Amino acid sequence: MSFKKPLALALALALLAGCSGGSGSASAGSASAPASSAAGSEEAAAPTTQNEELSKQYSNLNFRLALSYAIDRQQIADLVLKDGSVPAEGFVPKEFAYGPDGKDYRETAGNLLAYDPDKAVEYLNKAKEELGVDNFSVSLLYETDSEAPGKVSAAIQEMWQNVLGINVTLVSKTKKERLDLMNNLTYEIGLTRWGPDYADPQTYLDLFKSDQTAYNGYYFNPDYDALLNKAETGEDAADAEARWADMIAAEKMFVEDMGAIPVFQNGGAMLINPAVSGIEFHNAAVDNYRKIKTTEADKNVTVAINADLNTMDHHVATDGQSFIMQSMVIGGLVSLDADGQPVPDLAESWDISEDGTVYTFHIRPDANWSNGTPVTAQDFVYAWQRLDSGDLQSEYAFLLETICVKNAHEVFDGSAAPEDLGIKAIDDKTLEVTLTQPVGFMLGLMSFPSFFPLNQEFFEAHKDSYAQSIDDILYCGPYVFSEWVENSEYTFTKNPAYWDAANYGDYADEVVFKFISEAQSAALSYQQGELDVVTLTGDLVDQYGSDPGFTQRLQGYAWRLNVNQIVKE
Repeated sequence: MSFKKPLALALALALLAGCSGGSGSASAGSASAPASSAAGSEEAAAPTTQNEELSKQYSNLNFRLALSYAIDRQQIADLVLKDGSVPAEGFVPKEFAYGPDGKDYRETAGNLLAYDPDKAVEYLNKAKEELGVDNFSVSLLYETDSEAPGKVSAAIQEMWQNVLGINVTLVSKTKKERLDLMNNLTYEIGLTRWGPDYADPQTYLDLFKSDQTAYNGYYFNPDYDALLNKAETGEDAADAEARWADMIAAEKMFVEDMGAIPVFQNGGAMLINPAVSGIEFHNAAVDNYRKIKTTEADKNVTVAINADLNTMDHHVATDGQSFIMQSMVIGGLVSLDADGQPVPDLAESWDISEDGTVYTFHIRPDANWSNGTPVTAQDFVYAWQRLDSGDLQSEYAFLLETICVKNAHEVFDGSAAPEDLGIKAIDDKTLEVTLTQPVGFMLGLMSFPSFFPLNQEFFEAHKDSYAQSIDDILYCGPYVFSEWVENSEYTFTKNPAYWDAANYGDYADEVVFKFISEAQSAALSYQQGELDVVTLTGDLVDQYGSDPGFTQRLQGYAWRLNVNQIVKE
């Protein structure tokens, strides 16, 4: 479920400035890349050399435009996915963020993409002339952890071959393998996605700033940077209408440059046992399974997942499934309710200074870790300092800069000490966070796992194995990890030490996430009563559309093709 319009409008009218930039980490599922220009990516430490011929091919704008115009996005949504997905109209999705006038960002920005085979061929011929070649071949990388990427990639392969007459080789890898190839720039074109961290276009557009080069296809445009900087920290940061106009102009510039090729916005078709309720879906945050209920006698719920758990370390994780499981067992200063509104969690209350730059959180006196030790303000200080550590190179360190935490960039690059980060423990249960300027979405982001606490004594005792087994995690959320079977099942049971355990009687006693890569197998298990929650894709939507448990929604994930302009061998 997405943020309601009133909240999104309030965020837009607040001083919605962010301070991202500089840390070189901006996108889920990626490693930092120290490039600030095409030439700058060729540092001595690189283990591979650049493929000049392929780099020239993908750096050619007319070639990238040809690829984009040859994609029939409507066909992919309607005939391939069939799950409520819609064609991409730009990089920022629909029903996600609303402007000062209350209108959907996408409605104001308009449809920036089109399917036009004639134009596609026209651009391809221009690329052939400019590059002095007669024929092109491309390699399209996708992940196999779920079915949809393979189906979409096959459809794109057919479109490019039929419309453009180019040879398309599909490369299938596990998600981890795909990420490694993309992070190392040893790929040509890769199908990937981005899910928002907060309800503002900035969470998408910042991915492509020159100083946020991780996993972005390596797009460098100083004019694009200037527009976003003006909107986020510059002269338009406090002017909601001017800020909105800057972001719309930046997105239009990015699409005209075809820095990446948007394809579709993810839909979500599911089968949910009518006996099950309480799942909270968020377009701009992590889906919440912490309050799942069932009327079944055993009070257990089994959820099929089509992507495996990657890590339980909330400073290392970059994918939605890992974040969902981390949220089961830890927790933040706040959580989000069903409507995406921030509500108290480990912090029972907070105060905000008159100028909006100092937040004082009051941590619950009964908030404890599963080993009986109290959750303290210092646990958050230690956690945020680790998140911002240049040694760790967390891919979500950029969020500290996005919300303008004082000295976040300086601590990350080593020019300031960790103690200079704008977070400090006033006492055991009082936490103070200092920003350099007001940020309207700051409070909601405190529910994101990257900002969760970390007990220093436990972490240092388990440092070499932290979060690698159920015994190497300390819990302060409503559930604990009770069974971990890699590539198979992940079982969570209620945490008796949770501060709100007394009120958790109505919620599921046990929640099992079961990894099943084939949607058909998951659907059959649902019919047999072995699963309670299943995601549907493709023809399965037609097959199970009349089931009493069928539900469908539009999600915030924006799928795109990264076109690598710095191909390494």
